[in-house]
Amino acid sequence: YKLARFDLAALMEEAVDDAWAAAQDRHVQVRLESRPDVAPCHGDRSMIGRTIGNVLSNALKFSPRDGVVHCNLSSDDGFWVISIRDQGPGIAPDLRTRVFEPFFSNRADGTGLGLSIVRQIIDNHRGTVAIADNTPTGCIVRLTLPMPPRPIP
Repeated sequence: YKLARFDLAALMEEAVDDAWAAAQDRHVQVRLESRPDVAPCHGDRSMIGRTIGNVLSNALKFSPRDGVVHCNLSSDDGFWVISIRDQGPGIAPDLRTRVFEPFFSNRADGTGLGLSIVRQIIDNHRGTVAIADNTPTGCIVRLTLPMPPRPIP
């Protein structure tokens, strides 16, 4: 890991921009609905970008034609919270923790490594990753990353 300070809000915007072509191919919209102007973060920018890209890729893969993937970045009690919500079939409650296991896939076309890598990277940054239901369809993937301590003036 190459640890440095970076702007998570700018990285979110880049990830959404990078997903544009894939979204167009699948006839899905990707919307960055809310984010702060600046979101200081400390970590490996490239690796965090890969995790966001992986989650966005999954959301696009499972979204129906003409669906929408909703992306948000907010703060909560000393953490940045990245929320990516799709309109796909969702993930059964009993599988929501298993999808982070290496080589676990409930689809024939997946290797089962993507979300296990996401979890490893987020864990290494002292954050968390979780999947929640998006009733009536889809799921919400929440990534949390600690905010860096404020410099002492």
